[in-house]
Amino acid sequence: MRSGDRLRAGLALIAVCALLLTAGCGDALPVEDRALVLALGIDPNRTSAAGDLDWTFVLPNATVTASSVGRQSPGTQVSGVRVTAPDLSTAMNALQDRLARKVYMGDLEVFAIGLATPSDRARAAISDLVQFGSVPDGYSVVATPDPATRLLSVVTTQDAIPRYFLTLYLNCSGCHRHDWRVRGWQWWAAAQTPGVVPHAVVLRPEAGSAVVAGEAVYPAGPGPALVMPPDAQDGLFLTMSRTTAAVVSGLAGRRRLSVSRLTGRARTTARLVGGRLEVSVRLHVRGVLTSQGGVAIPSGGAAQAALVHAAQVLVAQHMLDDVGAAFRWANREHCDPFGLTTQALLARPRLAYALAPGSSVWFPIDVRMTVRADVVSASSFT
Repeated sequence: MRSGDRLRAGLALIAVCALLLTAGCGDALPVEDRALVLALGIDPNRTSAAGDLDWTFVLPNATVTASSVGRQSPGTQVSGVRVTAPDLSTAMNALQDRLARKVYMGDLEVFAIGLATPSDRARAAISDLVQFGSVPDGYSVVATPDPATRLLSVVTTQDAIPRYFLTLYLNCSGCHRHDWRVRGWQWWAAAQTPGVVPHAVVLRPEAGSAVVAGEAVYPAGPGPALVMPPDAQDGLFLTMSRTTAAVVSGLAGRRRLSVSRLTGRARTTARLVGGRLEVSVRLHVRGVLTSQGGVAIPSGGAAQAALVHAAQVLVAQHMLDDVGAAFRWANREHCDPFGLTTQALLARPRLAYALAPGSSVWFPIDVRMTVRADVVSASSFT
């Protein structure tokens, strides 16, 4: 081999060795040496003159195993550590000072915002999470009455760590009337879009579980979150095509009908006309007539057809009422949780470019709604 070839071969060998020494997992820690953060919550600190937040970090108890979880009370499966700090980085440092294991945020599953937290502080906290780097963007965002630690500590004995109750609750497909999930990246993207406001389901801890208590909407500015009432919340999720297993019950004449397994799809269009949003909403819902006040549903013929028609009218009116409530609430509170402003601004690029990210521009909404309800009788399946 010539000297030049030997030199090139030697340099190549050195380069390979350098790659092996500098790459890989040389600084990695085994999982037992990490303090895994499953959930994080924020609340305003009532005594801080500087406006600091209380940060609650929820970590799995390292002594709890799958074989022992049945013998553990729910409260011992996780532990919460609360620190007071102005921002995420300071809170992380304060948390690390209290622990003998390295804090790891790569398994974060839930971020809970106490309802008393100012909207701008909630926006800043999630922005910090986005920029933190090692935090996954698929965690779920929820709101909760103060303090957040009460909701985050809900753990059931049926779900062994690392299976976390709130994650299972939010990810359960078709279990609830709507798909409540809002991912961290979705919340952050809404906060950065001019005229659009992020929102999250309000979960209240109750009897070892969680109960939906409305929808929290976070407009730009220092004020608190706005909470949508249940009917407006249902209308919001209908327009988002996220109704998965709703139930409608009501009187049709003298008969009480119940329609379950309702799913909904919506097609919405929005355009900006004369400083107002003209919105068209076309709903298509499907469901199953499952009850008429304890009386057997006819298995066919004109009687069944009349009953199904009555159920369709009942469902259609209920859906129109809910969607109407959502838009009336949005006009009253001067905010757009639907994301319709973005759709309208796509046709007005000059105006869109002039708006700063996260700006609070708002346009009054004029809405026109149509609904198609397809209902079948449960007796058709027997």
